[in-house]
Amino acid sequence: MGAVGMFGRRKEENAGRGCRLGVLAGIGLAVIATTLPANADEGCKYTVGWAEFPPYAIPSDNGVPRGVDIEYLQTVLNRRGCQVVFRNMPWIRAQIALEHGVVDILPYIAFNQKRESYGHFSIPYRDAVTGVLMRRDDKRLKFVHTLQDLGQRAMRIGVVRGVWNGPRLNELKQGHPDLFEEYAETSLRVPMLLSGRADAIIDDRDSLVFDINQRGLSQRLVVLDIEVDRRPFHLLFSRKTVTLDEVQEINRLIELVTYRRLE
Repeated sequence: MGAVGMFGRRKEENAGRGCRLGVLAGIGLAVIATTLPANADEGCKYTVGWAEFPPYAIPSDNGVPRGVDIEYLQTVLNRRGCQVVFRNMPWIRAQIALEHGVVDILPYIAFNQKRESYGHFSIPYRDAVTGVLMRRDDKRLKFVHTLQDLGQRAMRIGVVRGVWNGPRLNELKQGHPDLFEEYAETSLRVPMLLSGRADAIIDDRDSLVFDINQRGLSQRLVVLDIEVDRRPFHLLFSRKTVTLDEVQEINRLIELVTYRRLE
């Protein structure tokens, strides 16, 4: 795909994107909001798919998501004077939307070969660690020291549908597929654990800590000292709508903009 300047879009490509949106209406996209910096170039516009992922991406009353990664992405794209449109959807649907060119960018995403087949990965902008969340009153808690202990004790494991949590968890899932319970959104993980539908939740460790503290549940739930996976997070760009030249330019901006890590 050609570009107008470095980041422009051809009018026919915008029209094509509208057609693709119509075709994919069944995946349940929700148009949330648009932000536009004062120096924005109207020819530079990106649609960002996002799912709730506190503290990295959090819904707000005005429809524009907030959070550490959202702010970082906006800073990077605003350096180019680009308009950003947000579409909120479950994470698995966001990946389908990017594959078909309905959205241009996904934040906070780990590399795997399937995703590389339909998207361009940016350089890493932060590291992520996957952890384990359990109920403090679970009598099996004292026996869980490794990821494998969850499988050996036949514990039901909750994971976000469509999230890649690394090869070790993937191997456990292949060996014990009946133990895994998938949920569409991160807001469902704590209720699943409290209701007993899951015995353990596997997700981003800092996100789990933030979530239980925000809910005032640190006396009932605990994040274990188990590192399921450690991996870099990237931005992922749709091969259908974003050129390699654009990705390389954004990579240069990622190198210049400092990510504000959680304290």
